[in-house]
Amino acid sequence: MNSTVPIIATSRQTRFHPTSSTSLDLDLHDVTLTLGSTELLTSATLKLSPGVKYVLVGRNGTGKSTILKALAEKLIPGIPGGMRIRLLGQQMEAVDAREGETVFEWVVRSYKEMEEVKSRVGVLESALEGEAGGVVEVLRRFEWEEKGRELAEATRIASLRSGVRGMKARKEQKAAEKALEEAEKRLKERYTDDIAEDTKKAATMLAELEATLEDMEASTASTRARALLTGLGFKPAIIDSPITTLSSGNLTRVYLASILFQRSDLLLLDEPTNFLDLTTLLWLQDQLQQHASTLVLVTHDRAFADAIADEVLILHDKTIERFAGNLSTFYKMRAEKIAYLTKMSEAQEKQKEHMKASIASAQAAARKSGDQKKLAMVKSRQKKLEDRMGMEVSTKGTRFKLNRDLPGYHKTSRATIDIPSIPPPPKLHLPTPPHLPPTTPLISTTSLTFTYPHSPSPTLRDTTLTIHATSRIGILGINGAGKSTLVKLLLGELTAKANMVTRHPRVRCGYYSPAMVERLAGEERTALELLGRETEQEGRVELSRLGLGGKAVSDVPVRALSGGQKVRVALALLLNPPPHLLILDEITTHLDAETVETLAKALRKWEGAVVIVSHDRWFVRYVVEGETDNDDGEEEEGEDEGVQREGGVYAVVKGRVRRLMGGVEEFEEKVRKGKVK
Repeated sequence: MNSTVPIIATSRQTRFHPTSSTSLDLDLHDVTLTLGSTELLTSATLKLSPGVKYVLVGRNGTGKSTILKALAEKLIPGIPGGMRIRLLGQQMEAVDAREGETVFEWVVRSYKEMEEVKSRVGVLESALEGEAGGVVEVLRRFEWEEKGRELAEATRIASLRSGVRGMKARKEQKAAEKALEEAEKRLKERYTDDIAEDTKKAATMLAELEATLEDMEASTASTRARALLTGLGFKPAIIDSPITTLSSGNLTRVYLASILFQRSDLLLLDEPTNFLDLTTLLWLQDQLQQHASTLVLVTHDRAFADAIADEVLILHDKTIERFAGNLSTFYKMRAEKIAYLTKMSEAQEKQKEHMKASIASAQAAARKSGDQKKLAMVKSRQKKLEDRMGMEVSTKGTRFKLNRDLPGYHKTSRATIDIPSIPPPPKLHLPTPPHLPPTTPLISTTSLTFTYPHSPSPTLRDTTLTIHATSRIGILGINGAGKSTLVKLLLGELTAKANMVTRHPRVRCGYYSPAMVERLAGEERTALELLGRETEQEGRVELSRLGLGGKAVSDVPVRALSGGQKVRVALALLLNPPPHLLILDEITTHLDAETVETLAKALRKWEGAVVIVSHDRWFVRYVVEGETDNDDGEEEEGEDEGVQREGGVYAVVKGRVRRLMGGVEEFEEKVRKGKVK
């Protein structure tokens, strides 16, 4: 979303709301959040407990990134002023590097609070060693700076509050303005104070600042910064090179190192696994599991989310729901709850219709015979009909309480069956590929070895791989292992020696890479114009099958679409004409968790061949290994049991491509044991 659009946030606060600036609890009620004219939250509740790891989920465009930004900038009234909040966003500001500053130096300097304390310690030490008047000047300057910060905080709070609390905040703002004026006046006065007393104050302040540095672990700052950068995959030569020479992907990892390097109370991470290979992803996973801060994580990687989440925050219908457990458990239990309540509701509807028919029959018979006693019984049964319908047990499976035992007015004795409403799954339909027999080899390699010009050693060695018409193949490996080289050789973008790569004469390939989205970032044409179909209707039909429609495809330039929408545009381009083989390189980046699941299900059912290059473990397990979310291992609805799927999971390690019989789990184990480098 456009960062220039204003974010407006409100929340309900009372005079009993805690105002402690050191509180680590976040308890916000009736939160309303708008981005420009778009309302993202309405009367929502957001409660974060210290040290708990949360995963925030929601469809693309529902406002996850905006919520994180509103929290980081403390735009929502009720966020403690002293809470240290760090944000890693998807769109970072330009790096503020000094001339020639290295990656390591920038990360250390990014901890501004520590740098300021260090600066104050140095100034105080110099003042105490110099002339007596210097101590007075330093103390007064420190006081003036502190009053300036207090005024800035008072102004921020006053801008967020209204009513009685707003009036009180504005009074505090005026008091802070007056305090700053007095501090500025003292700063300009001659030093007539008790110099001995000021020297004592300076010594006490110096001791306090040194204790603060110790709490910040300043003595180990250099070691920690290098360890974080190394853990995120940077070589020593890169760590000590100018930060301005890094690519956007490497800069994102540097920003992540900076966020982890600084002390925080609340850590907000928006898609931190982008640009990470599995080695660094697992390292980050371990780091976050041990991190003491409260964490709110937005990620498309379900395996990563499941490993970290204590609770899930579900952004849906402009509210935030909570679920105690990880993401997979939430999806599973939600589906089970909907199925259970739907079955109960349908059974009761049948029972209700049967009772209605029985009552109508008894009523007709009583009227015909003129039996007033039977008519009264019929009326009594009719009156009780609705009263008997509703929950047979509570939603938790325990005995329900009759509504007559609960406060308020109720039309029935039992609680109504409230089936959770969820938006329909994201739309994503893949076209049927041209027919080829399932056992037809589309591309095969035999003892493939490839060396780039001027390279001292081969990038790939002795690689034998066959992709059949219905294969499902996953390719894993760390960054720089040779995965992209292998894909380019399969596609013919790089030329191997004769007879090393064989392609079926009719094979059509559709290749997705992150570079496609990067190229679309500068595309001024609309999706319909870019697709270039003969009629607008034809283009709209193709795009609607991938979940794109309305004004987004006809009025909005592609560059202004969200990352997830750009991925869909890229898919539309490579799916026409329909290919026999899809090669998808890190396609889950930019997609939300539910869209990733929808894409995985579509790929699993697709009749063509699929090669996936990805660090998303759940995605590869589901599409390639046939893993199911069902505990009983049964086929999921829509699964094509008649299609023979060949392939498996392959790892590219030190230039060699080998099949992993243990699949993704085996590769993850090798990474953890340090066998993949």
